[in-house]
Amino acid sequence: MPALQKAESTGPKPYLLELTPAGFCSQFNRYLYSYMWAQKNGGELQVYDLNNSISPSYALLRASFRDTSGVKFVSDMPPGYTSLKGRQVDSDIFYYLSSLPIASLRAAAQHLFQLSESAEASVQAILDAANTPPVFDLTVHIRSGDKISSREMDPIPLQSYITAIKNFQRKSGKKTLSIFLMSDNEGLATQLRQRADPSWSFFSFPSTLTYGNGYTQGEFNRFSRRAKETAYFQFLAELALAQNIPAFIGTFSSHVSRFLYLTCSSIENFTSIDVPKYTPL
Repeated sequence: MPALQKAESTGPKPYLLELTPAGFCSQFNRYLYSYMWAQKNGGELQVYDLNNSISPSYALLRASFRDTSGVKFVSDMPPGYTSLKGRQVDSDIFYYLSSLPIASLRAAAQHLFQLSESAEASVQAILDAANTPPVFDLTVHIRSGDKISSREMDPIPLQSYITAIKNFQRKSGKKTLSIFLMSDNEGLATQLRQRADPSWSFFSFPSTLTYGNGYTQGEFNRFSRRAKETAYFQFLAELALAQNIPAFIGTFSSHVSRFLYLTCSSIENFTSIDVPKYTPL
């Protein structure tokens, strides 16, 4: 009887990340964290990105970002994978990422989130048509909607943003401020403009979708695919603009602020007015 042959090791199982119909920056952050976890453990990251808030047939990440070594996009669930979901997995990834210097997280994020050629062309066309001011001093991001109603974050008085802007102006010594305002709540944006110092000027993109009281994922998911794609590429344009503005005021409880902290050109003047320190997840 011939001797049994020992099966050859095939290396670590691939890791699988499945997107969900949740917020865009929430999914971007999950993609980054999963990529870094797979890299740390020497496994390939396979990504099923068709289950997202635009459409179950829209390849969200593939349509947005350049190909990256170590990442394989799949259209079906592969066999023999290690799933990257569940409380214990989240806990393990959180502790690993929390041990890394911010510079490592920022380097990985800026490598991973390079716009694809087609997305970059769409974003540039939106920016060219927007007639933005030539220079911005500051981005202000105000999150409300389901982030508040779900109690993921506490309501933040508008005065807190006003105070933070005044502090930035005082420290920077600038007599006037050109501010890029990102907000999911037209009412709050209007109130901020009404209460602003006369030396402040604001630019915002007009909203392509209308929400009752700030962005809610349920409302967004009910819009047509075309409307959601239009809103998505405008959002990518907003992120691209904010990434190159030298100062930021927002909230680390927001996925948008956490994403921009890792992808903006500088974090020297990056201020969170709720959670004082960046943490992943």
